[in-house]
This record gives sequence, C-alpha cells and structure tokens, in this order.
Amino acid sequence: MAGIFICYRRDDAAGWAGRLHADLQAGLPGVDIFRDIDDIPPGVKYSAYIANAVGSCDVLIALIGPQWLTAGTTAGARRLDDPGDFIRLEITAGLQRDIRVIPSLVGGAKLPAEADLPADIRALVQRQTYELSDHRWPTDCQKLIAALKPIVHKRTVTTATGPRIAAIAVVAALGLGGYALWKAYNSSGPSSGSAAGQGGGSSATPAAQVEATAAPAGQGGSAGGSVGQPSGGSPAATPIVTRAATTAGGGTGGVFEFRWPGSDCWNIYRADQEVSFACGPGKQALTPGTYSIRPRSASTFQPFDVSIEAGFTTKVELGGLLDFKWRGGDCWNVLRDGKEVVFGCGAGKKGLGPGNYVVQGRSNPIFLPFAVSIKTGATTTVDIGGVFEFTWPGPDCWNVYRGNQEVISGCGAGKQALGAGTYTIRPRSKPVFPPFEITIQEGATVKR
Repeated sequence: MAGIFICYRRDDAAGWAGRLHADLQAGLPGVDIFRDIDDIPPGVKYSAYIANAVGSCDVLIALIGPQWLTAGTTAGARRLDDPGDFIRLEITAGLQRDIRVIPSLVGGAKLPAEADLPADIRALVQRQTYELSDHRWPTDCQKLIAALKPIVHKRTVTTATGPRIAAIAVVAALGLGGYALWKAYNSSGPSSGSAAGQGGGSSATPAAQVEATAAPAGQGGSAGGSVGQPSGGSPAATPIVTRAATTAGGGTGGVFEFRWPGSDCWNIYRADQEVSFACGPGKQALTPGTYSIRPRSASTFQPFDVSIEAGFTTKVELGGLLDFKWRGGDCWNVLRDGKEVVFGCGAGKKGLGPGNYVVQGRSNPIFLPFAVSIKTGATTTVDIGGVFEFTWPGPDCWNVYRGNQEVISGCGAGKQALGAGTYTIRPRSKPVFPPFEITIQEGATVKR
C-alpha cells in the first residue's frame, strides 16, 4: 500500500481523522489513504491488516488530539505504556522504516514532551510538527497536500489479461530494529527444520519442534508445465511441483495453483507485466506461457518461474511455517541475510520460503536473536521465554535492563514477556524502590 496511513486514537481524534481522510482523498486522487474503519475488508484480522498497511505506506500522519497522551485503560493505566497498544506499534513501525512521520496536532493539542513517551516512540517529537486548526482547516489541509504530493506514490494500475483476485493489503519489509544483533548469524545455520540456540553464550535455547506435513513429490517430464529454480536459491529451496489434466479454460488455458502456507500476497508476472495477484494459497487460470511468481511486497520466498500449458493444472508447494509462541504482545522481525523479510506481534505464525532466518525483537531486545531453519512442508515451532509480573502499587514507571542495556519499560503494575535470563528492574526517574534482579526461566512467570 504505497500511500498515506492516518494513525489516530478513536476516542481522541476520530472526527478529525474522518475529515482529514476525505480531504486527502479529494486532494490526492489515485493515492491510497488508509483509515482503519473504512479500509479493512470484512472478516480480515484487524491487527494484521493494520500492520501490513503501516509496513508499506509512504507517509504516516500521527493525529494527536487532547486525550492522545493521557488516554487510559479501564484499569487506569495509560494506553501508550502498553507495548501492544496499536497507536504505539503503528508509530514505532513508521519511525523504524524512517519514512515521513508527521505529528499532526488537532483540537488545540500540544506536542508531548519526550520524557512522557515510551522509549520506542520518543523520536516522534524530533519530527517536524504540523497543526491542523479547526478555524483554518481548508488552508492547513491544502498546504499539507502540497507538501505530500512529491513524496507519495499513486496506486499502480496494470492491464491484466485474466480475472483479478481481490486481496487484503500486503506485508512490506520494515526497517531493522533499533539495535544491533549481539551475535552475527552463522551463515551455515542450523540443520533444516530446527531452531538454533541463542547467541552470546546464553543457556536460553529456544525449544523448537518440527511438525512434518504431507508434501507432494515432484514429478519429472515437461507435459503440463514446469517450475524453474528460484532466483538465488539452492536445491533445497526448489518448489515441489505436481500437475494433472484439467478442463479449466475450455482447453485453451491452464491453471496455476500455489500452495503457499502463509497469508502473504504474491504476484503473477508475464515478463515485466503484472497479470494478477493473490494472498495465501490460491489458484489462477492462465493462458499458456511462462510466468514469474514473486512475493508482492515482503520477500517471504525467492521468486520462481512456472510454465503453464493448456489443459493442465500446475500445483506448486513452497515453504513452511514458523510458529512463534511468544508470551507477550511485543513485535518481532524475521530476517534473511541481514534484511527484514516480515514481522509479527505476539504469538503468531508466518509462512516462509525454505532457508535460514534470524528472529529478533522488533523495537526492543526483549529476547536474544536466534536462528531458525525452515523447510517446505514442515512447521517449526519455537517456544521461548517467560513472564515478569510486577505488582507495583503506584503509577511510577520502571525499566528492565539486561546488563547495562535497557530492554523495555513499563508503568505501574504490569506484565512483560522476556527471554530467559537475568534482568535488573530499576525505577525510571524517581528512586521509589531499590533496583532488584530477577531470573526468567522458560515457561515460567516471576512475580515481584
């Protein structure tokens, strides 16, 4: 989704968000303007769709209204102090990608002080602020539109010879997290279908299980189509192909069936022209010829070529699942060769092409990076870390440290998932309690 993402809290700036959405659509024809209520298809997972849209936009406009900073939960805690707060996650994603993030003040709101913000979004106050005033709204919007025109991209319109399949927004590769890996990933990687231990000599080793699933065996010959070697791939990364006669297309065409295990989107190209696209496993009728199958935005698998012949269905199976059973709502990145492939939040599953990857915390080093290997037809399950539950009676904020490195912060009573290891808990600004150490073990909760 190249375009503009409007980030706002509904009970703080919903009216201004709707008004801005309409004015941007009128002033920037052909540009995608994302606002959650109007833009999420029915039945689509809200959190995943939001993350996908933030991951591929050109500009993020963070609307800050009078209650943006102080909006609280039913328990009285600030929403911004929750690591899983959508507003915090959206802004963090935009800052990490280093796109144009514009703090836009509405309703007479003031820009918060840096000290009042969680560590992962404090850089927001370093971005140039733009005020949208009620009494000069048309003029302010016109100036904003003029500033946005040179940096936003219109949606791409392609001429397709076959039917186009509707799809949800795609996952884009976000920028790397705001910290370096403690240990460079060994290019030899772990054995296929297993997760490696954590770096730095830690005994915190992810518990990985590989659940094999049935995978069709490849067939020789050329009748009915073939699949080429992925670009930059290896023999282990070759797609598994089967084919069978079909009556689709009345004998004039064939069918491509992609058994992709994830929900990510992919394109079908003939030469340099996009023919169609789909998300997750899917089928597409095609005229005979050679096509290139490419991930639509996130590089979850290596592109490959497929040959379609009339009267045949060519079935391709490629990739496996990473099932990360993280106990918190924090976000994490999946990297291949030092470049981000995709990201997730909390416990979740991601479809990945066969190969070696590194998984790391997205904005906070809540666990040490670890290596994982994915193979076609298998699910690799990784279960790491435990939970720290702090029963502090006041609203004061506190930091979690691993050695001298700040891992994450919280305020008041709360829970935080952490990788196994030893941590120090310190008050953030006032010495309201003496620092103390905790030890997190796999699958356990530590209460203090």
